[in-house]
Amino acid sequence: MAVGKLDAVGHGIAKRDMVQALSGNAKTPESFKKNMGSVKKKGFLSYPSSSTVELTEKGKAFVGNPDPGTVTNKFFHENLVKVLLNKKQCTIFDFISDGKEYNKKEVAKALGYDMGKLSGYEKDLSKMKTLGFIEKTKTSITLTDMCFPLGRNN
Repeated sequence: MAVGKLDAVGHGIAKRDMVQALSGNAKTPESFKKNMGSVKKKGFLSYPSSSTVELTEKGKAFVGNPDPGTVTNKFFHENLVKVLLNKKQCTIFDFISDGKEYNKKEVAKALGYDMGKLSGYEKDLSKMKTLGFIEKTKTSITLTDMCFPLGRNN
């Protein structure tokens, strides 16, 4: 269960869109909501807020421990982050995926954005920030710790 993998790496309260992406139901939000409702009725989940999901103790007991081979930073990058991002956002993510801090304009230039018109780039960064994948200032961007559930060096 996707929420079990997030819980296993310390994200006990997870955003619903992240759980949806990990579960493979990213293209069908209505069926995902229906499935989550069924799981909640069985007592396996709770909704701490309108946008988050958490396993109950009963849910943790049911899910058990996930396969360690699927709980890797690469797994999360490929099956969570990249499902939620568009092609350009994935390119930005890949460029900064080492977790270091980067100058925003240098990244834009390296990725071939039109330096005279960076509104599309800023929009991509804003979406990534909203999802919790990057931290940004006026001049820099870096991936958040959430993108490295096993630590930045793993």
